[in-house]
Amino acid sequence: MCCKQNIPFFVPTGPVNGGESTKSRFWALGVSFDTTVLPKHIFDTHWCIVLETPVCLITEFLEISFINYILDTIHIIEFFRVTVRLGDLNLDPNVTDGSEPIDIPISQIMVHEQYNEKQSYINDIALLKLEKSVIFNELIQPICLPVLSHHRSNKLLDSAPFVAGWGSESLKGPLSSVLMEIQVPVIDNAECKRAYYYSKKIIIDDRIICAGSGEKDACHGDSGSPLMWPSGSQYYLVGVVSAGFNCGVPEYPGVYTRVSYFVDWIVDKMNNS
Repeated sequence: MCCKQNIPFFVPTGPVNGGESTKSRFWALGVSFDTTVLPKHIFDTHWCIVLETPVCLITEFLEISFINYILDTIHIIEFFRVTVRLGDLNLDPNVTDGSEPIDIPISQIMVHEQYNEKQSYINDIALLKLEKSVIFNELIQPICLPVLSHHRSNKLLDSAPFVAGWGSESLKGPLSSVLMEIQVPVIDNAECKRAYYYSKKIIIDDRIICAGSGEKDACHGDSGSPLMWPSGSQYYLVGVVSAGFNCGVPEYPGVYTRVSYFVDWIVDKMNNS
């Protein structure tokens, strides 16, 4: 379940949270939600009513898709009424960035049956089916799922995947209108488990991948954002932003849902939806 070469092209932006400003890729693999917040109190009061969350577009076919799906975390889905926006970069309508985004309604939301946020963030994953098909172009591309055995067994400990999003650049800071990105080193689960030893809800096991070092981290508003690992001419969706302690705290890496663990669940839902 992959696609042709999908290395995104470059445009100038900056980091998600921490790190140095860099030439960021325009993540043609990314998707945003044009959402209406229901329980507004779950966010800091200075945050926008309209929240944009990047997730990743995956497809059932190799080239032009007839049925498209989006992978995200459950805890960000359950609070919103959603319409997917594809191909956007700067969310400020007054800024001309050369993109021509399209909006597509969601026809079906499939959440993991064993997710229970009151207990933990384990199984924090959801699959969204689009109402109509998407024709790929330079700004709208699918991302590969790590379905092959060597991808599923790869712990990525020597790698630094990219995380991209429109979240805050600092704790309790405003959301970014520009799509940001940063590379975050993958942390061994044993080390990550020690960091969250006293957390009742953040449980580190094979369903989790941890990444981040020092101030390099995803932040508030990035929940559901993709952790993207480049390999050859492809990008693979290896994680989805799920949890963490504040953001950019050196002792606490970011906690991501490990996509390779849920490949069978994803494929089953795609085949039966």
